[in-house]
Amino acid sequence: MDGACATTKLAIHHMRKKGKRGGGGSIVLTASLAGYLASAGAPLYSAAKHGVVGLMRALKQECAKLNISISVVAPGITVTPILTANNRALTAASPDVYVKQMREAGVPINTVESVALAVCWLLNEGRQANGAGIFVQADRFLDLERGLAKSREVWMGKDMLDLFRRGRTAPMFERLGEEKSGSGSGSESVKAKI
Repeated sequence: MDGACATTKLAIHHMRKKGKRGGGGSIVLTASLAGYLASAGAPLYSAAKHGVVGLMRALKQECAKLNISISVVAPGITVTPILTANNRALTAASPDVYVKQMREAGVPINTVESVALAVCWLLNEGRQANGAGIFVQADRFLDLERGLAKSREVWMGKDMLDLFRRGRTAPMFERLGEEKSGSGSGSESVKAKI
């Protein structure tokens, strides 16, 4: 989570400068299926990946104002050396053997190439991908964030959703790119930071 925050902050800093000349850019954060559905066997991993999804959600509106798209790719189980390294019971098995056993058991497995393709798609979409959360499972893609947004009234309820929307306009937090007057004796201004 620390790495995702620091990298995102650095990217926004440089893309904001670029944006003054009409640029901007795209940020794709790496989350996981565990960022949407917690994995009981890996609570800290799940918490960190939920944090990555939350970071994207918290920044998407402000980043859009700076011509920056921010999104996440959330792969399920993917064929990497980590797949077998973390499974102590099968360390003697090669990754190929382990993946074959998992597939035979009906576990949906991704290739690294399908995850890379999802990232490339998000980058290619540019501003249209802002706020997207692409779930990759069995080499198939689904934008979970769009589905959640469309069903928000169902799972939040109309009354709670209306209250939430009214609260979003409250001037509680500094916004990216805004300046505020210093409260000291000088007339300095401080740019809002993420």
